[in-house]
Amino acid sequence: MLEKLIENNPNLTFWWRDDDAHQASKQLDALIALNFPIKLAVIPNKTISTFDLPNSFQVWQHGFDHTNHGSTIKAHKKCELSDTVSQTLLIQNLKLGQSKLRTLFPDHFENILVPPWNRIDPILGKTLTFYDAISSYYTNETYSDLPRQDCHIDLINWKTKSLKSFQEITTELLHLIELNITHIGFLSHHLIHSNTDFKQLKTLSVLLLKS
Repeated sequence: MLEKLIENNPNLTFWWRDDDAHQASKQLDALIALNFPIKLAVIPNKTISTFDLPNSFQVWQHGFDHTNHGSTIKAHKKCELSDTVSQTLLIQNLKLGQSKLRTLFPDHFENILVPPWNRIDPILGKTLTFYDAISSYYTNETYSDLPRQDCHIDLINWKTKSLKSFQEITTELLHLIELNITHIGFLSHHLIHSNTDFKQLKTLSVLLLKS
């Protein structure tokens, strides 16, 4: 059904973001083996050294160290870019991380911020003018004047921490089509995907590349 839906909507285009990268791993190798262009969200303070990436991969900045500071504005949901800590220190750390990734991945770095847990407190969001864009998760919430490159379909069911079925993905894709959204971003987390997951992700990547 997913294949037919994609075939019947030739105006759809797809892109893919993967979060929480910080080192070479078997899971990262499996992600690379999908042969799909990936926006890799890399955690600067956890990244000790550079690692090899294909030309089709771009590196985006995934916060600073992916630490949960909570949030008074968002009822203490997980949030690194939070109003509960020094905004001056957060900005300083983000700029340090930005410089580090630019140095480690000069051929792949794009100046786009991916907030951990896809959340930014509005107090901080208005000060992030040193980025070109923000990539969060699709929402109507506005917390910055920067352009947004948000994902639309999270490939993980976080209640079960399992990969969503093609039927679930099809249902979400149908909803996006009804909203007239045609440039659709998928979100994965390579470090928690199993070998079985990557087999299914390979099938998905082939379908998306055909579009």
